[in-house]
Amino acid sequence: MAMSRRFDRGSSSRSHGESSVVGISEQNEKTRMPAPKPTLPDLPCPNCSKNLLTEGFYNSCTETTWVHEENRTFIVNDRIYMDHDEETLDTIAHECDLEAYCRARQTLLPWALYQIRELDGATLSEAPAVIAELLAEMFRQEFEKAAYHRGDPAPAVA
Repeated sequence: MAMSRRFDRGSSSRSHGESSVVGISEQNEKTRMPAPKPTLPDLPCPNCSKNLLTEGFYNSCTETTWVHEENRTFIVNDRIYMDHDEETLDTIAHECDLEAYCRARQTLLPWALYQIRELDGATLSEAPAVIAELLAEMFRQEFEKAAYHRGDPAPAVA
C-alpha cells in the first residue's frame, strides 16, 4: 500500500526545522524604515530668511605664506634664462575678518563671524539656545539703532 504524504504549503518556503519567528523577523528587517537623518536647525538670514546653516554664509581671510623657490639658470641661443619651481608652501599667518555674509544674498549679516561659529560643536539640543541668543543680539542692535535715531537717551549700563 502506497503511503500518502501530507503537504504543508506554509512550510514550503522555509528550510526544514526553521521556525516561523525567523521568517517574520526577516520580513521586519526588509520593511524597517531607516532612522530619519537629523536636520540642521534654522538660523534665518535677516535679509532673505534663508537658513544660513543650510544655504551657507561666507567670510574673507588674509593669509601670509612662505614659499621656497628652487631657481635654475640655463642658456638658450646665447641668452641666459632663469626659471623656478615653488616647492614648499607654508602658511605663516591666517586672520579671518569679523564680517560674515549671507551666501544667498551676499549681504552683511548682523553677527560677527565668531558669534555664528559659537554653533560649532554644539549639540542639536544646545543649538536652539545659541540661535536664540544670536537672534536676541540682532533685535537688541535693531532696538538700540532705532532708539538712537529717535534721539532716545542711551540705556544705563548695569
